[in-house]
Amino acid sequence: MNRGRIIKVVAVALLISMVFPLIVAAEPPPPGEPSPLSPVIMPNESFEGFVFPPSGWKVIQTNTNQTWMQLGLSYFLPHSGVQAAVVIADADPQDEVLLTPKVSGAGMAVIFSSMTLDVAKCKPEDGVCDLEVWLVKGAWDVGAGNDVLLGTVDSAWTENGEWEFTAYIVDLSRYYRPVRIGFRYKGQAGGWIAVDDVTIIAYQWMNRNPSFEDGGKMPKAWQGKNLTALDKRDNNKFKTGSWSFKMKGSRAKKSLFQAMDYPGYANDILAVMGCSKSNNAKAGRPYQVVATIFHRDGSRERHKVKFTPGTHPWECKIKVFLTKEPYKRIDLAIKYWRNRGKAWFDDVGLYSVVP
Repeated sequence: MNRGRIIKVVAVALLISMVFPLIVAAEPPPPGEPSPLSPVIMPNESFEGFVFPPSGWKVIQTNTNQTWMQLGLSYFLPHSGVQAAVVIADADPQDEVLLTPKVSGAGMAVIFSSMTLDVAKCKPEDGVCDLEVWLVKGAWDVGAGNDVLLGTVDSAWTENGEWEFTAYIVDLSRYYRPVRIGFRYKGQAGGWIAVDDVTIIAYQWMNRNPSFEDGGKMPKAWQGKNLTALDKRDNNKFKTGSWSFKMKGSRAKKSLFQAMDYPGYANDILAVMGCSKSNNAKAGRPYQVVATIFHRDGSRERHKVKFTPGTHPWECKIKVFLTKEPYKRIDLAIKYWRNRGKAWFDDVGLYSVVP
């Protein structure tokens, strides 16, 4: 059993928009816009105290027999320390919620580890238990109001008792009130589940001009390869702000890229993201945002988000990952290679999660 700090990154993030509050995608805060919020970020909670729930946390119980509780070494090996937050399965229906203290900040990353003692019962498709993670705005409303489902963690679990790492990036730049994160266990005669080492920390942009608000035909801080006069900033179609960058399909390998001298270490938590809309993009051709991490030993790793071909409105994609080795710089590129039609890009960037 692996009890390391981080096992794998298994989840990605979401859109929190005051206009479209229930879309699950990703949207960054407006570049250069100061947050009106005072960041209150939650330090690591490993449930080691003598009182449960910990100070500021809250349990919402529906099953009279079993709900969230504090258990540890007598039953399983926690991710760290000697205890974790646990739900024991019951024969009667369970809908048990564990809420964090209230937090605020324009952008934050929710990081935690979780596991189940019965993978066979806790499957995303047809299992009899689920662990959902929610952004809770105000009172818990069971998903019927303005709370937002960040994701279901079941797909992370592959072995009984094996702890898995999950990270969600949350944009709250358009929501000016404190929020909570909710861990919701749903099941009936399901499997035991546990959560440990819950941390909420800030994130920051690594690249410049992610939504192309500055520049002439070409956006400042970005460089083009194989572009023509038809590939340029566009203020008619945009996701946020007032501009996007448009690329027209051709036989060329078209790219817009930005190089960043940004050294770092192994196991840094980064996220590559972008938004795009398209008109007749061809399937099977590169239509993506790629982050290339150049290691200090000369090797490299790549992480990408791929957009849907064809014709579609704005969609946002994000991938959270851990760097594999110490690195010296990062290249971020939009690729629209040997394609057809047109594609618009906005909010293209790389996040660094700041502990």
